[in-house]
Amino acid sequence: CFTASHTESFEVVVSNDDGYAGPGLDALVEGLYGLPNVTVHVVAPGGNQTGAGGQTTAPGYVVSGVPALTISGKPATAVYTTDPAPARNGFGSPADSVLYALGPMLLSPEIVISGMNEGQNMGSVVDLSGTVGAARTARRNGTPTAGSVSHWAPDPHHRARRSAGSTLG
Repeated sequence: CFTASHTESFEVVVSNDDGYAGPGLDALVEGLYGLPNVTVHVVAPGGNQTGAGGQTTAPGYVVSGVPALTISGKPATAVYTTDPAPARNGFGSPADSVLYALGPMLLSPEIVISGMNEGQNMGSVVDLSGTVGAARTARRNGTPTAGSVSHWAPDPHHRARRSAGSTLG
C-alpha cells in the first residue's frame, strides 16, 4: 500500500476527455479523496472533448482555467480556449488541461491520472483518445501517468472508486 508507507504528501492531477463534470472522473476523484496524504487536483476540459487525441490549442490563442466543481462538489479547474476550431466549442483539450496544470498552475504532481471515462481506448482508435492524449502529454513533460477507461455496467464507476483506492492506497 503506497500511501500507507509514505507519510509525505502525494500530489495527483486528474484529467480526462469527458470534462470536469464527467461521472467517471468524479468516481475516480471520490476514490482518491479517501486516501491519506493524497492531494488531488482536478484539471480537465470545460466540456466533452472525446476524440481530441493529443491536440493542443493553436499558437496565438489563449488557454484559461476557471474554478468549477465536480459532480460530487470537489474543486476542479475547467479548461477553456479561445481557439475557434469548431470541434473545440471553446473547450480546452485534455492535453491543454495537462499543460495548464503543469504550466500556469505550477503543479508538480507525482502522477497524472487520465480518466476514468466511458469507452475503450485501444486498437486503431487509440490515437484519437483524449484520455490517452492527456496521459501522453504528461509523460512527454516528464510526469508519470496512468490512464483508465470503463465499460458501462449498472454502476460503471464502482470500479473507478475501488481501483483508485487499491492503486494508490
